Amino acid sequence: ATQLMLSVKTPAAQAALLDALDRAQGPGRVTIVKALGELAAPAANARLLKLAGDPDWALRRDVLAALARIASPESYSTLAGAAEKAGFRYEPANALGALLEYAKRVGPKSAGTAEKVCRLVMEKTDDPERLASRAAALAVLADVRGAAALPELLKAVDHNDAAYRNAALLKAERIRAGNTVDQWVAKAKKVDAERRAEIIAMLGRQGDATALPFIRSSLTAAEPEVMLAAANALAHVQKAKAVPDILPLLKNASAQTAPRMAEILGWTIDEKGLDPLVAMLDSLQPAGKAAALTVIGSKSGRRFAPKVLPLTSDGNPEVRAAAVKALAGVVGPEHLPALLKMLDGSAGPQAQPATALPAVNGADAAYVADVQRAVVAAASLVTPEDARATPVLAAMKTASHPERFVEVLPQVGGKPALTALVELFEGSNLTLKAAAFRGLAQWRGPEAADRLFEVYTDAGFRDQAFAGFLRQISSSTLPDEQKVLAFRKALSLNPPARERRQLIRALERAKTFQSFLVAASYLDDADMRGDAAGVVMRLALPTPGARDGLSGRIVRDALGKVLQVLEGPEAEYEKENVRTYLRTMPQDEGFVPLFNGKDLTGWKGLVENPIVRAKMSPQELAKGQAEADAKAATNWSVRDGSIVFNGKGDNLCTVKDYGDFEMMVDWRITKDGDSGIYLRGTPQVQIWDPARKDVGAEVGSGGLYNNQKNPSKPLVFADNPVGEWNTFRIRMVGDKVTVFLNGDKVVDNVTMENYWDRSQPIFPRGAIELQAHGTDLAFRDIYVRELGAGAAQAFTAEEQAQGFVPLFNGRDFEGWIGNRTGYKVEDGAIVFDPKAGDRTNLYTGKEYSDFQFRFEFQLTPGANSGVGIRAPKEGDAAYVGMEIQVLDDTAPVYAKLEPYQYHGSVYGIIPAKRGALKPVGEWNSEEIFIQGSRIKVTLNGTVIVDGDLVEATRNGTMDHKDHPGLKRTSGFIGFLSHDTVVRFRNIRIKDLAGQR
Repeated sequence: ATQLMLSVKTPAAQAALLDALDRAQGPGRVTIVKALGELAAPAANARLLKLAGDPDWALRRDVLAALARIASPESYSTLAGAAEKAGFRYEPANALGALLEYAKRVGPKSAGTAEKVCRLVMEKTDDPERLASRAAALAVLADVRGAAALPELLKAVDHNDAAYRNAALLKAERIRAGNTVDQWVAKAKKVDAERRAEIIAMLGRQGDATALPFIRSSLTAAEPEVMLAAANALAHVQKAKAVPDILPLLKNASAQTAPRMAEILGWTIDEKGLDPLVAMLDSLQPAGKAAALTVIGSKSGRRFAPKVLPLTSDGNPEVRAAAVKALAGVVGPEHLPALLKMLDGSAGPQAQPATALPAVNGADAAYVADVQRAVVAAASLVTPEDARATPVLAAMKTASHPERFVEVLPQVGGKPALTALVELFEGSNLTLKAAAFRGLAQWRGPEAADRLFEVYTDAGFRDQAFAGFLRQISSSTLPDEQKVLAFRKALSLNPPARERRQLIRALERAKTFQSFLVAASYLDDADMRGDAAGVVMRLALPTPGARDGLSGRIVRDALGKVLQVLEGPEAEYEKENVRTYLRTMPQDEGFVPLFNGKDLTGWKGLVENPIVRAKMSPQELAKGQAEADAKAATNWSVRDGSIVFNGKGDNLCTVKDYGDFEMMVDWRITKDGDSGIYLRGTPQVQIWDPARKDVGAEVGSGGLYNNQKNPSKPLVFADNPVGEWNTFRIRMVGDKVTVFLNGDKVVDNVTMENYWDRSQPIFPRGAIELQAHGTDLAFRDIYVRELGAGAAQAFTAEEQAQGFVPLFNGRDFEGWIGNRTGYKVEDGAIVFDPKAGDRTNLYTGKEYSDFQFRFEFQLTPGANSGVGIRAPKEGDAAYVGMEIQVLDDTAPVYAKLEPYQYHGSVYGIIPAKRGALKPVGEWNSEEIFIQGSRIKVTLNGTVIVDGDLVEATRNGTMDHKDHPGLKRTSGFIGFLSHDTVVRFRNIRIKDLAGQR
């Protein structure tokens, strides 16, 4: 309830919290105090002041924090007194922190109070242990007083503590009024070199051009720290225009200043501006030359390779090292032959022309690493990718140090490089085998993961193989579904507990229903349940700011287990998050299993096709079903948690028929395999071995194979190798089908044709079938979620006979007008999204006078909506028409409603009885009956309104407001949501016009 108040943030919410504060005790009181602080509720200040001296430090901490956020000038004495009592030091109640926060917040209301706080804190904290608090107070003082605080900031520069000085200068750079720059320049001329450099750095960050003469004059300072600060400040202010002033400094750069000069030039100059630097390269001393080479290499100055390459054999080791390090930024594919010779150390400096590359003498690991980076950089410019490793592999065959070449292959990439690593690992040379394994483990993409998985069983390589496998899959751009398949494959080996924990934790980075299922399967594992619980919680709950939470019975059951398992310092907070989500999550069934993993319960054999079955008598069908079930029992079985087919017999069908649905299923085929998934008894979402080019299988699986007029082939190839598991996600709404294979969309909302009779659309309902096609097959983790339940399934034959018609098809807004931005269709329901920005109403496309209107609705905490009846399209429907209130009237924020405002009331006219609403998050059913002036509202089978509009308003309306809509005899029916999420589904109506 407190969280709801925080989200509502209205005066009524604040009042409700204040009322609750007087009654609350223990942790509940702490929670309310925190909420009042979050709301910064001024009305709470007096009551909170009374609690500021409470002996419970935890309550006192939150009271002081709340007083600081409210920031009433009257709280000064209490907050200052608490800090004084604490000795202006940190203690559990954090009185000093609250006082500083108070100073920040009270400033706009009372600058004098804020200044008084700051000066008090600065006076009490001028010692080394508390300078951070003194600096915080000075910062607030500068914010409050602005330019008037300059004397305090100037004085702070004289302080002995450098951190305190720099904190003051950080605030000073924001003050630019009047002659502040002149005052800082004057100050800089009076202080020592260390402080002068700090002031110059501040002036550079401030960026005021009036400081440039002083900054530029400081470039020639004798003190290195002042010169470097000036160069950096000039670069900050003038960017590339500062380069001509900075470059001459390189001529006298020392080993101490040159690296910093390179850093400054590195972020100031771009590739186009390198020419002046290159022009002076020969005239520089070794330190300056090394700095210049660093800059050239960092800017990808490839056109200057002829200037850099000779310096790789320079007599000065500092220059030589810098030149070799710069190679990666200047070389191209044309330099690969020389680079590879250099890498092997097979050609000395004297054996090459002046522009060639010298050898790297074997023992210098840094040189080898730099040349390897250069090889990778040059190779990366080769196209196509698979050609990049060709020169490396060719040179490696005759190399004296082939292991150096092996080490670059993971970064060079391409199929030939990976193939070479696999072959070397399988070879007999132990040195190259070890290098090749490191290469496989360091491979940048997921392509080597399968090989590492195979290596995993080798004890000598196990740890590194696992680490490489986990890194490559986790960091890859593979779809989450592929990552889950890979992690599950590794878990199937039952690795040691440490590795299982890592794999379970890795599932969290692949937020899918499948990853949730895998993690949830470990909630009963005594060793793994602690890690699994956290992963399950984070996978199920929505990401902050997103609407990607999971729902359904399976999710609810798993989160129930999570509540029993969570432990640790954050456990109570996490449990409350889980409980809150369980209260608000949709109460639908969600995905339910079609396969229990143990036997074929819920499945049956195939009897003919749907058209033939429809013509069979009940006796014929029963006989045929018995025969089909007997055959299915011999051809289909359960092994290792999977449904498997032995290659003989017919399809396996669900006992239940489905209309609109979403399903998930993992499947695996063998060589030359051929299968599919029948939807509503109709073929099919295709599964086959892509190697069967004779039948066109090279396009991959997932297509609607039997389509003729509409697309039949998949959009992309997404199959895993034969023998590996694949994941389908299939969505069918009406006759439209969307298919994801291993996370890639392969069919996008394509019409599925009726194979059995192409003259008619596909059947509205039917079984899901696993196709038998003469080869070994396996299916596992088969889940289905029914969609569009409202119009397609809840509209009964009885209602149809009574004259009801559906108003909502569960898929789109056909037959509706008005706000289609704020209202959306999700999973067979109309959902209002307040974040969409459009708060207008959604109306039926037709007007009605007398009717029975039935619908289901689901509330979120504090939800506020309504059903408008006999309303025009413009104006406030509650008055220009009539509104039947739809409201979470159990929410504390609505504790003081008028009787005519509760759920089901004819707003402002006739109050509704209470007590029939289901808990928030559950679906409610409601009927609105209106005929002439008589109106009746039935909620979940209970009549909550039964009255006459004329009689109810004979002496005026209950809310004493004008309701011209009472005079209307017809109008539109609409949904009138406000600023909260509400869902509506199963909407149908019986028109009673002319039946009075």
